[in-house]
Amino acid sequence: MNTMLDYCFTPAQQQTITHTGIKKWLWRIKKILQQKGDPDLIQCDYHLCNKQFLPEKAFTGELIYMHGSIIARKKRKYCSVECAEKDQMAHEL
Repeated sequence: MNTMLDYCFTPAQQQTITHTGIKKWLWRIKKILQQKGDPDLIQCDYHLCNKQFLPEKAFTGELIYMHGSIIARKKRKYCSVECAEKDQMAHEL
């Protein structure tokens, strides 16, 4: 029996066209648009913090870490003092 001819014997849900990939694509587009954000905002330099903030509200902290056998210093912008302290603790040996 030809499967194209027995449409009257199949349930209605199987007769309709399902758009299974649309939800996934809409979710991806939503995530991409969320990542763009406001161009005036900057991202916190602490890797576990996802906050964005204005540059004038930034806390500039100095990160001290080991680069090989040499102590290196780098100035980074954080959203708060707590993020600067957590980032410093993450880079300590």
